[in-house]
Amino acid sequence: MKKILLATMSLGIGGAETHIVELSEKLTESGYRVYIISNGGVYEETIKNVGIEHIKAPLHTKNPFSLIKSYFKIRKAIILNGIDIVHAHARIPAFICNIICRKLNIPFVTTVHYEFRTSFLFKKFTRWGSYTLSVSRDVQDYLIQNYNYDKTRAGITVNGINTRTFHPMEKDSGIMSELSISGDDFVIGTVCRIDRGSSKTAFMLADIANKLDEEINNLKIVITGGGNQFERLAEKVRAVNKKAGRKLIHLTGPRSDINKLLSVMDIFAGISRAALESMAMAKPVVLCGDMGYLGIMDEESRIMAMDTNMTCRGMSSPSNIKLQTDLILLYENIEIRQSNSKLNLETVRENYTVDRMSRDAIEMYNKAVSEMNGLPRTYHAVLSGYYGFENSGDEAMLSSIINELRSEKSDVRLLVLTKRPSETKQKYKVDAIGRSNPLSLIKAFKHAGTLISGGGNLIQDLTSFQSMLYYTGLMKYAFMHGMKVMLYANGIGPLQRKLSRKIAGRILDKTDVITVREPNSYEILNKIGVHNPYISITADPVMGLELSADVNIAEIISGFDIPMEGKKAIFSVRPWKGLEYKFNHVFAKIADYLYEEHKLIPVFVPMHSKKDTKVCQDIIAMMKNKAYLVENESSAMDLITITSEAELVIGMRLHSLIYASVARIPVIGIVYDPKVRYFIELMDQEDGGLIENIEFDDLKTRAETILNDRDKYIERISSKMDRLKKQCKRNAEIAVRLIEGVPLDE
Repeated sequence: MKKILLATMSLGIGGAETHIVELSEKLTESGYRVYIISNGGVYEETIKNVGIEHIKAPLHTKNPFSLIKSYFKIRKAIILNGIDIVHAHARIPAFICNIICRKLNIPFVTTVHYEFRTSFLFKKFTRWGSYTLSVSRDVQDYLIQNYNYDKTRAGITVNGINTRTFHPMEKDSGIMSELSISGDDFVIGTVCRIDRGSSKTAFMLADIANKLDEEINNLKIVITGGGNQFERLAEKVRAVNKKAGRKLIHLTGPRSDINKLLSVMDIFAGISRAALESMAMAKPVVLCGDMGYLGIMDEESRIMAMDTNMTCRGMSSPSNIKLQTDLILLYENIEIRQSNSKLNLETVRENYTVDRMSRDAIEMYNKAVSEMNGLPRTYHAVLSGYYGFENSGDEAMLSSIINELRSEKSDVRLLVLTKRPSETKQKYKVDAIGRSNPLSLIKAFKHAGTLISGGGNLIQDLTSFQSMLYYTGLMKYAFMHGMKVMLYANGIGPLQRKLSRKIAGRILDKTDVITVREPNSYEILNKIGVHNPYISITADPVMGLELSADVNIAEIISGFDIPMEGKKAIFSVRPWKGLEYKFNHVFAKIADYLYEEHKLIPVFVPMHSKKDTKVCQDIIAMMKNKAYLVENESSAMDLITITSEAELVIGMRLHSLIYASVARIPVIGIVYDPKVRYFIELMDQEDGGLIENIEFDDLKTRAETILNDRDKYIERISSKMDRLKKQCKRNAEIAVRLIEGVPLDE
């Protein structure tokens, strides 16, 4: 789902504003996620009702402080929401967005709705997108001639009218009641911004109202809109109404229910989008406005009207007498009214559809995206974890998280914090930076919307208090940058220090989402006072891996000089608090026993090559029989493949047990950390006890139990895996919903 940011000055009454509202709704229907940034206005509620998020920024003014504030607001919106394309609709938003999009390498498109002043200073501070749409041919010509814009990049679009909203309809009874309009009244109306340069028709109607009242029975005039000239118009209207001795002119102010207001009008006077909306409702229209006067459109003048997007730009000057004459003509001649109404309706239905407007915009988006050099320098998410340390379990988690996120959102842009950036880039085809480089981290967090703390027991102080401070520190820094934060399938704890619990509780409670891989972690979160985030119990990402039927097992095993023939026992051992002198001989003895009594070839698999290999070598040196060592291998799928050939696994490392479960191999877990025991209980396998209390006789008994009833243990694993795989997928679903700003289920 591509994300579009539409930037405009405001969402008040006006042709450009309504254009943006209609475009945003159609883009949403077409599968885009749309955000609008502006100073706000009457249409905020309209877009909110169709699920479009509005972000407020003072884009309506050239005040330098407002420009700076808007710059940071837009930049934050792009980064935080992972915006793919920016589409600006006015000069101030276009100027700011151009700067930001160049820096962030984001595709940038503009739409020109009208002609701007072209003095040296204004031209200097006017910026257009790599592709630009104009709402009429004359505006396109103006763009090319005055700004030297490349005509191959200048397209034409229309002010698409939503005919589900604007269509022939009965007069709205609510509006008639509100404005005290009866069935006998003849209503002339206009809709426009009551600003200098856009409100001429409104003032002209006020000027000729009393004369029209003399010619038209039961006349009422309705003027809709607001702006900086509203009070001046209101003063004129008060004088008109006083002279008429009744409320001849109704000023409604700015409104969003324009279709209902238009429904009560018998004739519309005005230009641009409001004229098109009236035409879509089969209203007779007098085209009259600040830019020129056409009057009552007919077949001959239709092309001229369309070329200016119904603005009358460049036509004869408007005058009170012209407007008065045409309004009285339409009132007196029902045939002309009907003919004009029919032509107006046909014109909109054939040329001014919302579908065409959205197709034009999407075509420009695709062109802008296709010519971008490289990836945008913004990221949907930064992935943080114990990555790049040659730990097979953590690398498997990273691989699984990336694959799950890409499966859920194919265009997801990820930046990984790792000890070995070049290695991580090459291996996983992602952008990566050093996890400990402060300057790189500052830059990364300025260009990303979400921090995902991915996999493992990162929030714990059993092995390292400093490690916990690192991960909570990243989260705190993310909060400072307004980023969303998720803990992705984490194990929480142990947290032995009171200070650890205090820090973790305070930081984690500010996160947006936490998924944990076992119920105990959920309980720890409750105990340390974490209640605000969305919390869900899921599963370790690695549980989602699946051994491929196409894998060449013989090739992988022979690559490590392990004999293909013969049954095997897998051992995963890690160093632990200087206790190796106590447990090394127990592992050596059980490995010898399984070979001598059951002919199981011992294979030692270091999960963290640098840390575990020496311990494995020491154990092998103590053995009476030959054993094999898998060296320098961090590929999860290779290790799962090797594990799949075993009769059982005896392991300390959690991910050695997870690999065994993926391969449907029974396990005995040696507990050095509570997470190992939780997993053993979850999979209903054999608990080998605490590493401090490990005994040969206990291991022998448990191994015999498994080997005597191996099918039962395999069945237990298989019965758990389907549910756990679904929970793995749930992690990515939740993460993508957070990235895309979609509300999470309670």
